[in-house]
Amino acid sequence: MSESGVSTQPYVLGLDLGSASLGWALVGIDAMERPSSLIRAGVRIFEPGVDGSALDIQQGKDQSKAVERREARLRRRQLRRRVARQRELFDVLQGAGLLPTDATPETGISSEQRHRILNNLDVTLANRYRNGADQETFAQMPLYALRKKALYEPLALDELAVFSSI
Repeated sequence: MSESGVSTQPYVLGLDLGSASLGWALVGIDAMERPSSLIRAGVRIFEPGVDGSALDIQQGKDQSKAVERREARLRRRQLRRRVARQRELFDVLQGAGLLPTDATPETGISSEQRHRILNNLDVTLANRYRNGADQETFAQMPLYALRKKALYEPLALDELAVFSSI
């Protein structure tokens, strides 16, 4: 031992990194670099970052605690992207003159205005086709009714807009 009371013996630090623990051992070695003594050892156990029993964890059937957060974030992203695509399509249809414009140029159109315009268009088309012979078909499947009509006659602008936005 040295004057300070600390051993100057050469040693090796061994680590065991597990998924929920960290084990360590300080092993003294001799002049031939063979283990000669155990100086100290310990373990630190962590709470697993997964849900499931110990058996589930051993069998790999556990589920990360972050799954719920990740799925919620994915749903938010998908919704945000879908809304953006719908907004872009609506703007293109308005720019082409297929949908009425109710917005002021400096503020743009709100989602409530878009919904109101599309709902009014749906009501107009439903009323137009309820008077026809195939009112059930149009009420249940507007896309297919419009496709059928487009085979034999030109679609009106409002019908074309609905046809494009479905």
